[in-house]
Amino acid sequence: MDSIFIEGLRVEARVGVYERERVAPQTLMIDLQLGLESEAGRSDELATTIDYARVIDRVKAEVEGQYFCLLERLGGHLVEMLFAEFGPAWVRMKIAKVGVRAEVKNVGILLERQRGNGKAEAQESAIGKLE
Repeated sequence: MDSIFIEGLRVEARVGVYERERVAPQTLMIDLQLGLESEAGRSDELATTIDYARVIDRVKAEVEGQYFCLLERLGGHLVEMLFAEFGPAWVRMKIAKVGVRAEVKNVGILLERQRGNGKAEAQESAIGKLE
């Protein structure tokens, strides 16, 4: 199946359970893959695919405009928005907090959701799938 991907989207967000995370924004790195069920490969028309520029703008607006305690909830919120507004067949998403601890490069989550019977269904995600 075809997909579009957005890799290394940097956004500033207020996300976390610790006081310091609620007060000051921190950098998140988001990687996305959105499954296509389109004729874009044959039609060469933007209307037949998912416009990655619009996806970037919407993801940034959602992340920067709200507060979430957990990355898991932020990811779930973004997946719901992507399915509702862009209609991909499936979504794979990696969200990482950059430099949150001195001894690690990043910490974060991996999500994979598939559209089924009109709703998003959780699927198991293999570590490293987006790497």
